[in-house]
Amino acid sequence: EIELKDNSHITQDSHFHNGLNQYLAYSLFNQPFDSRTTEILLMGAGLIDLDDIQITISDINGDALYLSHSKSGEKYQTGPYKFEMEELYPNPFNPSTQISFSLAMDDYVKLSAYNIRGNEVDVIFEGAQGVGQHSYTWNASNLPSGVYYIRLQAGSLVSSQKALLIK
Repeated sequence: EIELKDNSHITQDSHFHNGLNQYLAYSLFNQPFDSRTTEILLMGAGLIDLDDIQITISDINGDALYLSHSKSGEKYQTGPYKFEMEELYPNPFNPSTQISFSLAMDDYVKLSAYNIRGNEVDVIFEGAQGVGQHSYTWNASNLPSGVYYIRLQAGSLVSSQKALLIK
């Protein structure tokens, strides 16, 4: 059984054809899903391999949208972007460095700097970010020379890099 969670205004239809269970969720009145995160629940699907499931999501123009799915809390992502923080540039730096990263899905992001004692010394960015490439400049002119760690957190995903400030 397939169920679309919390979207009672969306029409749902399923059909078994040529060995495939096909499922369609749509709105004839062009109403969006209730949130940017939509859950499709597969009931009694314990033996289904995620590789045997193909899901395509498109906007009103028929253009494919990015998709993530999870099984037992483990997230899988599709699309041209993945969660990744690029090398800081420049590094070593004085007094600022560029921090670039990409997100495979919309998420709440916190980008912070920590000293070698593990104390947060600066929040470079905190808030919602969309899928794709992002870049921020960290200005550490008010901090002493030393080793710092840049930490990127997006949902449950975390990445960090060492940064060397030389004045």
